[in-house]
Amino acid sequence: MLGICLAEMYLISAESNFRLNGDVGAASLDDINVLRERAGVENAGSIYLAAILLERKGHGF
Repeated sequence: MLGICLAEMYLISAESNFRLNGDVGAASLDDINVLRERAGVENAGSIYLAAILLERKGHGF
């Protein structure tokens, strides 16, 4: 069985909302900042699709 971590779920939500310009659940920036708070780094003031995609590949932003 394939597992998925909570961080990946936040990133999927952030990417989907960003691409659809939607607000299903939390906003993309809010999803990203949840992860940044958990990692102990400063919250992002803005977010771009490229940054979300890099994070999903594991390269950080």
